[in-house]
Amino acid sequence: MRNKIQEYKKNNEDKEPSDGKKAEFELDFQKMVEVTLGAEQNMIDAVTHLRVFGKCYLNDNGVSSSVLSNWFSEKEAKKQDEEKIDMCYDIEQRLFPWLSRELPVFKRWIDKFNARLLSKRYARSNCFLNTWRSMLNGKGIVLSAADKYESDLVGLLRVLRALNNKLPIQIVHKGDLSEKVQDNLVKVARADDVQVPKYLYDQIKDFTPQNFPKQEIWFVNAKRCIRNEYRGNFNMYANKLIAYLFNSFDDILLMDTDSIPLVKPIELFKSGPYQRTQTIFFKDRFNVEKVSKHDSEYFKRLMPSKIDESLFTIPKTTNHTLENRYIKNQFRHVMEAGMVGIKRSTHFIGILTSIQLNFWTATNSRIWGDKELFWLGQSISGNENYEFNKYDVVAVGELTPMEDRPRNTIAHELCSTHPGHLSGDDDFTLLWINSGMRYCKVDTWEGDMDQERIKKKFKSVKEVETYYKNPVKINAALIPPGGDRSKPNGKDEPAFGWIMTPPCKGYLWCAYDILGGSTDPKDRGAYVEYDNVTEYRNEYLGKLWLNQDLVDLSKYEVQIKVDEEKERVKKVKEDNEKKLREEKEKKEKEERERREKEEKEKKEKEQQEKQAQDGNDHLI
Repeated sequence: MRNKIQEYKKNNEDKEPSDGKKAEFELDFQKMVEVTLGAEQNMIDAVTHLRVFGKCYLNDNGVSSSVLSNWFSEKEAKKQDEEKIDMCYDIEQRLFPWLSRELPVFKRWIDKFNARLLSKRYARSNCFLNTWRSMLNGKGIVLSAADKYESDLVGLLRVLRALNNKLPIQIVHKGDLSEKVQDNLVKVARADDVQVPKYLYDQIKDFTPQNFPKQEIWFVNAKRCIRNEYRGNFNMYANKLIAYLFNSFDDILLMDTDSIPLVKPIELFKSGPYQRTQTIFFKDRFNVEKVSKHDSEYFKRLMPSKIDESLFTIPKTTNHTLENRYIKNQFRHVMEAGMVGIKRSTHFIGILTSIQLNFWTATNSRIWGDKELFWLGQSISGNENYEFNKYDVVAVGELTPMEDRPRNTIAHELCSTHPGHLSGDDDFTLLWINSGMRYCKVDTWEGDMDQERIKKKFKSVKEVETYYKNPVKINAALIPPGGDRSKPNGKDEPAFGWIMTPPCKGYLWCAYDILGGSTDPKDRGAYVEYDNVTEYRNEYLGKLWLNQDLVDLSKYEVQIKVDEEKERVKKVKEDNEKKLREEKEKKEKEERERREKEEKEKKEKEQQEKQAQDGNDHLI
């Protein structure tokens, strides 16, 4: 309404609109409100239908009549299974029109891509989603990928082998992962010989033994699982939602291709959160960016209510969701979805809800990418049995030396381009980082040379480029205090736990463990330092992911000797060149001194002759 009046004044020489015109604006506004509320009510109805469908049909009892028995007699509720399955099928078609009911094609490495499992179309008499849910089994790693992510996938497979991973891997795609790329990935995953970084391997091999197991790798083509007219809804980050649904594992680690595990992946299934809830979600960096209250209120309206609880025995939403920082305080970032651990059979309707939410602009426009869809899907479906890791994102890298900090400040600083995730079980172990392993993933070294922070550390653009392209060095992790706290002060102490800085296109965030020099525990975080072996191991994994300085393990000793011989020859050459250079310089010096002596003697002689001439002239 106010905007309409301002627009009118702008177009009418700042003239105030008449009462009639204002009434017209008010009527238009009310119509827009009604349309918006109507659209939101349609979404509320849609998620309610989803919850009820899940309660009736997506459970361990198959097609259940427990809800129907509230209206029908026991005899009527126990009709023939075929009739119930037909009902399920019809409802399923209406709720999920994007589903083709075609199963994905699974191709295993050993079969030269000829093996096909679960590839036939389900008959109309089957309730597709419940059948699919009942077929889930085992634990595994799930990746969503296309050809453009080949280098990330190759690096990740190297890292997984170095971590002695024995979980099977399924790479899900939409027909955009070519046979050529698949062949290359199989070679990396199954090669008899593996590549390791020179010299770093020597630093860690006695402390972290590695067997480099061959990876059990599958390719899952899910293109035909989505109807043609809906495939446009699964682009960019939403591709991960296809992988979320169309893999065959029950317990999954859904990973981005640039998420780098620093522990054996199976350890995440052993974590406290997973043991308690069959989930482990990870928190994002806690900073002060917010959404509008209307956005969080919108999601609250999608949550189960007392009506859902009384009519359908679907638990209403509790403070587990209502007190989280997005819903209660409107902080934009809650979840970091680069790695998601979940048991799908017990959280299946929530997975479907996450996918449905992505279809609605009113929903996906209120969140950043796919990040919040994972917990929102579970809460909106009526399943709050999920748990986040204890810590928000931590800064990982190298602590800034205290002598480089402002004088007399007590806060430690760690500036990092990589978000890290610290175990909430032992408060020490780094579980994984995201954004790959290169220090800076964008090529901004030339522009960054003008930044004060970069000028202090590097002497040339070439030094910055080299540093940016190498693996991030990780020998510490810093945990800032709560992200919404601030302590402005005049003592050069940080006022916030996180501060974004210009280098690396804004990806460089500096974190601090004490705000404003405060002694209040709420204003204090912590930091963890790691030993040399851990630092070398992290760099070792980084070199593997970046394909830097690698050599075949079978040729490792030979290559080291070759390098040593090259180094010896190089040194001999340098020594000889130095000797020749010194001899040349010595001769040049001697020649220069000789010339200087001759020049000096010549000048002295000329001076003597001049003096003698001056004496003769005086006598005359």
